[in-house]
Amino acid sequence: MNCDGLFFDEFKPGETIEWQGQFADPANLPDGVTLASVACSMRLRSSGVVYPMTAEVVDAAACMFRVSALPVATVDYPVGTYDVDVRGVFSDSVADSSPTFIVTCVERITDGS
Repeated sequence: MNCDGLFFDEFKPGETIEWQGQFADPANLPDGVTLASVACSMRLRSSGVVYPMTAEVVDAAACMFRVSALPVATVDYPVGTYDVDVRGVFSDSVADSSPTFIVTCVERITDGS
C-alpha cells in the first residue's frame, strides 16, 4: 500500500486528519478488479477505545482512497498513542489490510484565541 501522508507522527485535538493513498497497484491485480470499499479506525492504546474514521474510495480503478476525521470529531480524541490500520475490499471480494501504524494525539498548548 502506498499512502501519502499516512505515516505522520502526530496531530492535536481539533485538527483535521487526512490520508490519501493507493491500496494496491492495479497492474498487480487480475483484469477488471478494482477497489470496492475501504474502512479505517484508530484504537487508543491506553483504553482500547476505537475511533472510526471517514473512509472513501476516490478512484476504484486506480485503487485510490482517502480517510479522514474532521475537527468536530478530533476535538474529542483523547491525548495518547493510537494504532491505525486501513482495510480494503476489492471487487472480487478479496480483502486486505495495511500494516498497523502509530499516530499520537498531543496536547494543544496554545488555544489560539
